[in-house]
Amino acid sequence: MKVGSNGKILWQKFFGGADGDNADVRDVDSLGNILLAGYTFSKNGDIPASKGGEDLWILRLDASGTKLFSNTFGGKGGDMANDAIRTSDGGYVAVGRSNGTNGDVTNNHGGEDMWVLKFRF
Repeated sequence: MKVGSNGKILWQKFFGGADGDNADVRDVDSLGNILLAGYTFSKNGDIPASKGGEDLWILRLDASGTKLFSNTFGGKGGDMANDAIRTSDGGYVAVGRSNGTNGDVTNNHGGEDMWVLKFRF
């Protein structure tokens, strides 16, 4: 939701699917576009594809809350983003965790590893 300086709700939106979804605001660019990063267990709704289990979820909204981009990353294990930052070359880096060994996840060392992922819109 976006709240004005007077405390009134300017807009509110809901994103996700039928199962558990969670994301936090991680960046707002100069145009007001909002980057959210987190995780999803959903396989429908605003979730374009399930990688299996819990997936790292990246969602980008414009300044009015309209969805611009939604994508999942991960493998059949549990994957999630704890944070994401903009990089100097215009991309983004997300950091989180993964215990996956397939799909987008390569070189897992066993168990749950820290996972760093660079992406671009």
